[in-house]
Amino acid sequence: MGKDANIKYYKLDNQNFEDFFYLLKIRGEKDKNYFRWKYLSQPYNERPNGFIAYKDESPIGCIGIINRQIQNDSNKKQYATWFADWFIIKEAQGLGIGKTLIKNVFDLSDKAFGIAGPLHAQKIAKKVGYNNFNGYYNIIIPLNIIKCGMKRFSGGIHKKLYRILYIFYIHFFKKIIDRSKNYKMKFEKPSINLLYDSSNNCLNKKIRLFRQDKLYLKWILEMPKKDNINFNWWHIHNDEILAYGLVEKDAWGLRSINILDLIIFDRNAGYRSLLNTFKKNNIDIVKYSKYMFNIDNDFYHKYLVNKLPLFTKSKINSEDVFISNLDRENIWKTLPRP
Repeated sequence: MGKDANIKYYKLDNQNFEDFFYLLKIRGEKDKNYFRWKYLSQPYNERPNGFIAYKDESPIGCIGIINRQIQNDSNKKQYATWFADWFIIKEAQGLGIGKTLIKNVFDLSDKAFGIAGPLHAQKIAKKVGYNNFNGYYNIIIPLNIIKCGMKRFSGGIHKKLYRILYIFYIHFFKKIIDRSKNYKMKFEKPSINLLYDSSNNCLNKKIRLFRQDKLYLKWILEMPKKDNINFNWWHIHNDEILAYGLVEKDAWGLRSINILDLIIFDRNAGYRSLLNTFKKNNIDIVKYSKYMFNIDNDFYHKYLVNKLPLFTKSKINSEDVFISNLDRENIWKTLPRP
């Protein structure tokens, strides 16, 4: 694949996974089992799940791929690729390796996505042909105001007190929590059949870009712990919604919820009631990702967001809703590490 005769590119597989993880360890990753699950256990394994660059038989760069099947009205299978763990060792940067790796992903399907964090990575993604998809946000909502204000935020006591007062203002004057409604919450893993049946009989099915098949759901539910940090599953299921995700204690000792998906059966169901449910169950902080058409019109999300540098190969309609948490990369990326 590469033009430089000294640099060769190979697809990620069981034989070269150790080289792939060797590069991730340089980046600071620790848990081999997690990345083996992430890339080698995923469904649609007939498709490439990553690439590794070698120079003189030594691994110098890599990129991982999560494959998703696109929902359509025909019997023809269409796939999208989500790139992640894009990394080049320092000694090999500037040789065009990162560009070749991401170009390999770009060429695999009509729809390709990924979050390119560093500015130089964003520039490379744009040169290859990716577009910056504006309006995609990572949302962090502190529910336990005092605990989050004192532990989660850095700075001296005056800065912490300012943030506590600011969060109080948002909570009570912007009314981000609906205290009149509370759902029953179970701290256990949802069944595959529940997720599959719900995702195929919900109001927001038609506006979802990705298909929710049992192969994919089985893979998600087999997720191992990462960096030896334990987590539990949770889910809420009733006539209005099915919501599910992960709960763990983060680096600050806060009980943290990560929403993986929200499936709607009733148009009146909303985030505000869900937040009240989490608060009633002693959750300290909530995290999820959301596309917002106009953040200034979103009366509570706009105060607690961080824009995600999401890149896409082709222009997609903003109505094609998809949740990056459910596409793997943000599940652990947004959870703080010790």
